[in-house]
Amino acid sequence: MHPNETGFFGGILDRSSEQSSLVQNADWQWIGQQHSLFLYSRGLACHLFHWDHLALIIRGRPQTSLHLAAEEIRLEYARTGNLSNLQLQGNLTLVLLDGQRESGALIRYLVGNSLTYYYDGPDAFYFSSNLTTLLDLETFPVELNRSVLPSLFLHRFTPGRDTLIQHCSRLLPGEQLTRSNNMVQRSIVQSYGQHQQPTSQTESEALDQLDHLLQSELDSHSATYPKSANLLSGGVDSTLLQAHFKRASGSDSSHSSFCVTVNHPSTLPDTDYALSAAHALGANHTLVPADQNYLAALTQTLATTGELPNHVQLVHFRSLAQSMQHHGFTHGLFGEAADSLFGMTPTTHAQMSLFVRRFCPSRTLRSVGRRLAQLMGRRYLARSFETANLIHDESQLSHPLNQIAIFTNRSAVKACFGSDAIEDVIEQRHKLLEMYDVSDDPVDRLHAMNLLGS
Repeated sequence: MHPNETGFFGGILDRSSEQSSLVQNADWQWIGQQHSLFLYSRGLACHLFHWDHLALIIRGRPQTSLHLAAEEIRLEYARTGNLSNLQLQGNLTLVLLDGQRESGALIRYLVGNSLTYYYDGPDAFYFSSNLTTLLDLETFPVELNRSVLPSLFLHRFTPGRDTLIQHCSRLLPGEQLTRSNNMVQRSIVQSYGQHQQPTSQTESEALDQLDHLLQSELDSHSATYPKSANLLSGGVDSTLLQAHFKRASGSDSSHSSFCVTVNHPSTLPDTDYALSAAHALGANHTLVPADQNYLAALTQTLATTGELPNHVQLVHFRSLAQSMQHHGFTHGLFGEAADSLFGMTPTTHAQMSLFVRRFCPSRTLRSVGRRLAQLMGRRYLARSFETANLIHDESQLSHPLNQIAIFTNRSAVKACFGSDAIEDVIEQRHKLLEMYDVSDDPVDRLHAMNLLGS
């Protein structure tokens, strides 16, 4: 693990492994009869606890105190031997190594984006919060995983366990992995189905609950990490966070925001957007110029994370973080997956199509409605009528579920990889929905797909 890197890194090695230096220099180590176990932990977000033969890393902030959470995890493991029944909540990743049993368990919570990668080899099991840490080990050949390229070009990301590197896998949201007796077992222990319950709430009550939850989280975050700033673009999501952040900081207190700015005529309105939101909310706003060569920034990001950025501006996050650190801030607030909260075009199409089906129950009526909408030049309405005919047939390429998080011309990807490759990508994304027990409601499935498959 690099000295300046934040996160965690660990492993379970056969005693015959040549990587003994990793164990000797670790923050925690255990030499067993058959295996050596070790853990490294760096940064404010990773917390290492150990009790003789047990070691635990909590990455993230549980709703209870860290020490109470650690004790709850220790007792649950002593009672059941796993972590699947914990009642903790938050954007968490847990790592527990047991030197006595010479085994380990990792769990990534369903909420949030706390990434974990692992390599399971014949004489070693390594895991890390950063993919490049595994690649630096040089214990296996680094080869491109060509099977995920169609997905990468369509979605800017490889959904599921597969990464761009052969033999290196990603721990899924809500998944628990255990490694014992040289065998890895994986299971989904948190799913969307567990949280989907009938509700009698009105829309107003639901909005009030969402407002309360956001404010509660921001209050807790501000109290725990007072040197925080919001990443404010001026969009609805980051502006809402800034408003709650201001309330958490106190009306008379200083609350800060940052954003990247690109000195180009086509992007200057984006800067004005952020400045107007900051001015309206009274935030101390800092513009961070993105003056680095983009190709150099992209290469640096790939070398640092091992993953292709899922947004064109993410390559500037390093400069942004350095500027925040220079100004004395240690944490940033970021509206992750807010598109699902505030609306996406495919979701709106799905909602409109369900509305159309309610008032035009027959396919004939919908076909007439589509034709009339076309004659009136109402293309959006015409598309809603068309979508209404296929909203319950997810095999159709034009179904909103198969349009969400598509960032490349599908014909271009088809020309490169063939139609079978595209169909396989769609099938794999649909399997994620079944894996997480997502309901049959089209809008629920679109939200889940946006979170899991992009």
